Amino acid sequence: MSVQFFIVTILIILYYAIAPYGKWNNVLTLFSALMIHGMILGAGTEFLGFIDHRIVVSLLVIFVANQNFKNQITIPFKYFDKQKKYAIYFFILFSIFIERYIEVKNSVLDIDYIVLFQETSYFTILKRLSKELLNLYALLLIFKNLYHPGAFMAIERGFFYGMILAIVSMLLFNQLAMLGFTLSGGIGEQNLRLTGFLGLNANHAASIFAMLYGYVLAQYEKKKAFSWKYIVMISLVIVGIMLTASKTGLVIFGLITGLFLLKNYQNVNIIIFRMFFILIVGLGLFQLFGDYLAYRVEEQLSGEDDTLAARIGYWISYLNDIKENPNYLIFGNLKSPTYYRSVHNTYIEVLFFTGLIPIFILFRLMYKSLKYWKYYQYNIYSFNPTYSLVALFVSWITGAGFLNFWILLMMGMSAGIPKAIVEQKIITNK
Repeated sequence: MSVQFFIVTILIILYYAIAPYGKWNNVLTLFSALMIHGMILGAGTEFLGFIDHRIVVSLLVIFVANQNFKNQITIPFKYFDKQKKYAIYFFILFSIFIERYIEVKNSVLDIDYIVLFQETSYFTILKRLSKELLNLYALLLIFKNLYHPGAFMAIERGFFYGMILAIVSMLLFNQLAMLGFTLSGGIGEQNLRLTGFLGLNANHAASIFAMLYGYVLAQYEKKKAFSWKYIVMISLVIVGIMLTASKTGLVIFGLITGLFLLKNYQNVNIIIFRMFFILIVGLGLFQLFGDYLAYRVEEQLSGEDDTLAARIGYWISYLNDIKENPNYLIFGNLKSPTYYRSVHNTYIEVLFFTGLIPIFILFRLMYKSLKYWKYYQYNIYSFNPTYSLVALFVSWITGAGFLNFWILLMMGMSAGIPKAIVEQKIITNK
């Protein structure tokens, strides 16, 4: 057992045991705070080479759910609202099917994708699949027991803690690395693109902050008021995007702000006043952390780092490969790609490696998840997930985003508490 695993596990158990919100709400907070952080325990710091902080948290969720709700009300899967079902389907499609399908095909055909995939054994694939199935079961239990008192606030508390942890891990990058944590950051000529515990890719990290920004806007839209908590959360989002130095994250931030203003034009004067206050906060934060982002923007404007043109070139290379090999549209590519570089576009990547059927399922899930939220907008605690979903779907255009537990929880929470469930018409005792 590594020292890092021991320390992280002890901290998780201490919060679970000591926090004053109740055991179920404590594990919900831990789940929403820690499950997006891929680098708290990296390779070499897991217990038995398999158990990391995510597994510890998922096991806690499973334990508490089975202990606390064995004889209490729970929601059968067939009665889940559609948003929860779509969140589960997204998880199965992305985290389980697509990733494992590519790895298995890679192993069977003995293909070396160089940058895209490392060589994997069947045992490694089985371990990864087991971990994802365990995480899926924990997520399912959360959705089945989401209507108990304080659950929604517990998850939101986890969003807040998760952002603070991410930013602290970015700012204390060197100190945490010295302690043996496997943090990551992309190094440029004059800057360090920080990700902290969030993972390997700074653009992925920025998309996570953008999704949370969408959640905060949706809560304002529902409650018609900005609390200090949400102002602090938006401030953390701005800091996070600056530290990642992601141009994609900055564009998504501006896009969903524009969508929010267009949708709420009736109250535009009040909104602009509050946005102006947030802008002042943002400018102050830019003075502290803006150098990371300013250099990246300057690179783009000067043409020194024209990443958009480069990525369009990658897209064309992969699409030409599909054009020359139309059989890819059936089961995905059956040989090494002609261009050994990540495509930087999630949609093209899914099409190239898995074929038309998964990409059709993906687009259908995207359409349905954007469409059906409105059927729950009058339910208790419901909110509009469109802003966060748009942040995710747009980030996929440049390959900057990935499916993470925050967006899954936001989708599951967005339907609120249906009236029939409040009246216990479809809740069963188990």
